[in-house]
Amino acid sequence: MADSSFNSTSLVPAITTILGLSATLADIRSQNNAVIQNIGNQVESFRWSQNIMKQQLQELDRAVGDKMTERGVQAMITEARLRAGAAETGTSGGTTAVAVQDSYMQEALDMAAIKRQGKTGAIGLFRQLQSERMGLSNRMSSLVSSMQSPASAGLQTLNAAASGFNAGLGYLNTSQQESFFNTSEGTNP
Repeated sequence: MADSSFNSTSLVPAITTILGLSATLADIRSQNNAVIQNIGNQVESFRWSQNIMKQQLQELDRAVGDKMTERGVQAMITEARLRAGAAETGTSGGTTAVAVQDSYMQEALDMAAIKRQGKTGAIGLFRQLQSERMGLSNRMSSLVSSMQSPASAGLQTLNAAASGFNAGLGYLNTSQQESFFNTSEGTNP
């Protein structure tokens, strides 16, 4: 005669185990996918920031070039004025030559100051760039470490399975539990 002690309540531990495993695996997948999406967003944000800094460096180079051109034109105008003034007054020689040399010396000093200001601005942008790269690297490390490793996911899954199984057993009364484990009081081996 067939064992008629099987009933649908015997499946409760198995069903709760499967449900617990499924939920845990879905959570792990969801968390890892969110981390991967966040990494992608961080990289895209970094690329955008790098592009902005590249544009700022190009603008800085143009501004330095424009200032140097403007200062060079001013030096030529100054020289032209000095030579025109010398021609009007009829003076020539050392005084005019010294004045022209002085104007070019001042131009050289001004050009050096303009270059130094440009270099200082570029250094500031490069430092900001390095800081952002280091920040991205730190954020990436943190995000990657928050992902579930296969071993961690396996342990979490086993824990969910055990919890689900125990929860399912909790739904069974004592006689159903004895039937599930094929044990009963009064039976001797």
